[in-house]
Amino acid sequence: MDLIMGMNSGSSFDGIDVILAETKISEDGFPEAPRFLSRNL
Repeated sequence: MDLIMGMNSGSSFDGIDVILAETKISEDGFPEAPRFLSRNL
């Protein structure tokens, strides 16, 4: 299991969107779909 964080800001930099997701490598060596753990609203 690995945790990944994604961040994005708009052009005006008045806020930042952030998500936290978990991803795993399946037995065939390819990544599984991420499972979103948290996001800001």
